[in-house]
Amino acid sequence: FGVALCRFLSFFLYSRVYDPPLPSRTIAKRVSLREAARSLVRTNLGRFMTINAFFNFSCTFAGPFFTVLMIRDLGFSFTTYILLQMVSAFSAMIGLQIWGRVADRLGNARILHITVPLIGLVAICWVINQTPAFLVLVHAMSGLVWSGYNVSSLNYALETSSDQERTKLVGVFNAF
Repeated sequence: FGVALCRFLSFFLYSRVYDPPLPSRTIAKRVSLREAARSLVRTNLGRFMTINAFFNFSCTFAGPFFTVLMIRDLGFSFTTYILLQMVSAFSAMIGLQIWGRVADRLGNARILHITVPLIGLVAICWVINQTPAFLVLVHAMSGLVWSGYNVSSLNYALETSSDQERTKLVGVFNAF
């Protein structure tokens, strides 16, 4: 019941957001699949989208194994598991605000150069210590680092795409 109530509340709040009309634009020419594949190698955005796709694939592939490790191998209760996930989510919400401001000053590419190695460091922290108290810190760091990566990668895709093709390229970016 609580979840349904929150969804209705979010729908109400979202319906009050002002949505300005889109300016009229010229329709972009259609691009063949072969031409799109070539642009993945030739352009900065294409190379970034390819690297980002492989990076996210590897992290998404490895993610479920951490759940199995915590519940089956480390013997954490479901409550402990959920609390760790909540720490990560809350730190990500805080991190989005922080990284957004930092990215405005330093640039999105620099934030990506900072956060990508830190994401690897988060995985290494699992080898150091696997107690719940330590993993709270690891999950807090994970939420902060991943929020920086996510906000900067989307902003980088937006700033390196042309105005005419931005909507299409962001759709392709999200599909990757």
